[in-house]
Amino acid sequence: MKLAGMNGANLSLDWYGAADKRTPSRTKKPNQQFAPQDLPEGRSDEWPTMVMESGFSESESQLDGDAMWWVKESRGDVRMAITILVDRRKPTIVFRQWGRRPVQTGQTHTRVLVEPVPQQSVVVSKPHGQSTVSVSNGPLTLPFSDLFLAQPVDTKGERDIEFMDADLGAIARKVWDKQEFTCSPP
Repeated sequence: MKLAGMNGANLSLDWYGAADKRTPSRTKKPNQQFAPQDLPEGRSDEWPTMVMESGFSESESQLDGDAMWWVKESRGDVRMAITILVDRRKPTIVFRQWGRRPVQTGQTHTRVLVEPVPQQSVVVSKPHGQSTVSVSNGPLTLPFSDLFLAQPVDTKGERDIEFMDADLGAIARKVWDKQEFTCSPP
């Protein structure tokens, strides 16, 4: 939905679903993976540009490890790994965006070395005794250039994809309804 208003950007993005990725060290299956249909010259189609990993029974450290694996194993071809940690005991969801550590000005590179780092963490919760949803550190922003490997074009309405507090609250309420937690709109 967020991409549909960007002059058809949603039509130029491939969704690979939960297809296996095999490497010599591991076989991994994300919940979702995405890549632009048209890749820049020289860019391999071996890796998606964004993956999503969600966890209900997994621990936060397991999800973080999965996100780091995607970014590091791909040598940065996976530009974003989004983790969604759903708390089983209380109405709390943590959305975390992982990416590559930015290259420092003046650094020289003799080999490809990618250090995965968390770039954003948004917590959506319903505090005990309250009926409304609380969002900390929103919105969740997905850089257009990392997803599409191209700079957004203003005249086409292209821009970073932002999940505002209301969007995140609506997503959380749907999850919490399935968990049988109750809450009111923000």
